[in-house]
Amino acid sequence: MPKAYSQLTWGFILILLDIHLFVIDILPDPVGYFLIYQGLELLEHIYGKKNHSKLIALMLIIVSIPTVVMDQTKMNAFGIGSQLSGWRIYTDVLGLMQVVLIFYVFLILIKVVKEMSDHQLLQQTNNTFKWYMGIMLSITFLQPFLMNMFGAVTTTIVVISAVSYLLVNVFFLVLLHKFKKSGEHERAELLDQ
Repeated sequence: MPKAYSQLTWGFILILLDIHLFVIDILPDPVGYFLIYQGLELLEHIYGKKNHSKLIALMLIIVSIPTVVMDQTKMNAFGIGSQLSGWRIYTDVLGLMQVVLIFYVFLILIKVVKEMSDHQLLQQTNNTFKWYMGIMLSITFLQPFLMNMFGAVTTTIVVISAVSYLLVNVFFLVLLHKFKKSGEHERAELLDQ
């Protein structure tokens, strides 16, 4: 079980980090989505928790292949100064698919933690879920409006959105780490019996 959470954590870290060496992303997103798929496969095998997350992860493995050679950091994530282009639409769809994937991963985590009867972890999972979805949907909602705005207000919104995006992703990774630790503790108790 800890291996599943470890794979999920490393998969999401690979997706979050975008480091290019010349033209190639040295931390390719398709590998991250593959690790997520494997982690979800293990969770399904252990708990029998099925949902759409594996299918979405599988689709993202294929859909994210162009990101290996496309520097997403140079694509203005908030649409400032960029026009509606094929790459812009592609990055928006990829971002939405990632939010949907994380939504379904949260649903699995909530089901798992309910079976574990860990009320503190359940509360933290629910709170992280609400904050993550609220912030990501707000950022998604604001993007079209930012294309038509200029000045200090736009800069402020972009900075707040970027910091919020980073924070909720870090909180999500911390939550996955807590699930891993909880799984290790649970496994150690079973071995002691």
